[in-house]
Amino acid sequence: MHSEFGVREGTGRLIKLLKSPTIYSTPQRCAFAFCCAFIVCLSSFGGSFIDAAAAGSAGWMLAYLQLHAVKRSVMFGNIFESAPLL
Repeated sequence: MHSEFGVREGTGRLIKLLKSPTIYSTPQRCAFAFCCAFIVCLSSFGGSFIDAAAAGSAGWMLAYLQLHAVKRSVMFGNIFESAPLL
């Protein structure tokens, strides 16, 4: 296999991507997190709608904290980066 572009060009593209603005706003990203947690609770764990609402609220809260705490502290960024995976 051969690469289509070199390391320098790839690094430049990655830096450009990381510095570009996000596609979705913070409320939209939190709403996506709510929907994902809500659906996973219902479909994977067989939870009730009350359980799903609690899971969705927790997903919303974790997404909000992840989006805002990362800006303030690298330590919080590491915590909230892995918390939604649990």
